[in-house]
Amino acid sequence: MRSNKVNLIFLLVVVAVYCFVMIGCSGNSSVSDISTSTTSTTTTTTQSADISFNTAFRTTTSTTTTTTTTTSTTLMKSTGNLTLIASYLPKQPKVGELVTFSFIMDDPDASVDYVCGNSDYGFYMYLDHIPCPTRGCYGQDIGKVYSPVHGHREWTQTITYTQPGNYTAQFYKRSGDWSGCNPYGDDVTLSLPVVVSP
Repeated sequence: MRSNKVNLIFLLVVVAVYCFVMIGCSGNSSVSDISTSTTSTTTTTTQSADISFNTAFRTTTSTTTTTTTTTSTTLMKSTGNLTLIASYLPKQPKVGELVTFSFIMDDPDASVDYVCGNSDYGFYMYLDHIPCPTRGCYGQDIGKVYSPVHGHREWTQTITYTQPGNYTAQFYKRSGDWSGCNPYGDDVTLSLPVVVSP
């Protein structure tokens, strides 16, 4: 009888230990579920952040695209080795406002000192006008020997427009000499549109 009680007590102890172990395992499984839930929540938050970032990025791209349209107020024209660059400020001039035209003239092998040419700012009045003859050698230039020389000049001119409208400023310049006998010289003509608002 005592042996049976001992066996029964031993069996109860084994069952109790087994149940305790199983409860412990069940607890670990619950922690794993919480971890999975946390991972899922973190993933959702990250996805939300990605969506927010993409939305901001799309907004920035759209804004950049809509602000890239501008009107050029600078033009460059080259003929042979002669280059003329003309620009003006402000970019959107108004009637009565002082408009400053800036010029850069460069020729790597001929002088760009003013010898002839003209500047018309769109209202058919020349501010500098010395007609250039047809290129050729005349008088004392006949037989003259020329050497290449680098020419560079920068200058400005201010204009005030009295009427609104679309103007075309035109500039004709020559490098080398007045007659055009200098074989290193060139001629260039540049047209620059100007829109004047009221």
